[in-house]
Amino acid sequence: MPAPKQFMAMREMEVDGLGKVVPGVRVRHPVFGFGEITLLAQWASGEKTVRVEFVEHGTKMLAPQYAKLTRA
Repeated sequence: MPAPKQFMAMREMEVDGLGKVVPGVRVRHPVFGFGEITLLAQWASGEKTVRVEFVEHGTKMLAPQYAKLTRA
């Protein structure tokens, strides 16, 4: 069985198009709609992701450089 992936929660993160974000920032995604950032994570591989709780589409983990998020 492979080892679980490890990540470190971050307090803030620089995201293209959003600037510095922290958990609690409200965002909009072109497909998933409106949501709120609930976690900023940096994985052992160095990859960074944001967890967003969307109003209509539930929780998604997104790579911020590809997510096309804007402030809501």
